[in-house]
Amino acid sequence: MHPALLLLLITTLVHAKVPPSLSCSSEGVCFASGISTGAVLQRAPEKSALYGSITGTPGAKVTLLLSSVDGTYRKEYNTTAAADLTWKVLCDPMPTGGNFTATVSCTSGCTGRTSKTITDLTFGDVVFCAGQVCVPDMLGFALQVSHLPSLTLSTKPHANKCTLWI
Repeated sequence: MHPALLLLLITTLVHAKVPPSLSCSSEGVCFASGISTGAVLQRAPEKSALYGSITGTPGAKVTLLLSSVDGTYRKEYNTTAAADLTWKVLCDPMPTGGNFTATVSCTSGCTGRTSKTITDLTFGDVVFCAGQVCVPDMLGFALQVSHLPSLTLSTKPHANKCTLWI
């Protein structure tokens, strides 16, 4: 992929609004549905976005703690819930690699559960692609024959979209 196109894609993802359809229902505080245990987040030099929503009131105080399992990295980010009850944090650029944990907590203004933790996070290159129905199948086949264990393919059912994690 051309570097300028990749930079445009990453910049668009980092600066995009949190999807308005995001909802925790009665959970209190949560990550967006695409951010879960085992996820790959964009590595440096770009910032990686973690986001989600709350049940509660706009302006609720939200804290994200990103830490490595081995204890060598620990950073806390603070933000507030927007009018649509979504929250978003741009993490500092991180080198490739991982085994990180992210815990989001609502310290005031939330109802329901006040924290949620996801584990086994890794930083790497995240590439989004979309196309005809056969594109995910072709990428899956390419990954199988490449014998590169660091490549992972995640597909969205019925959306003809896939994410390639390198």
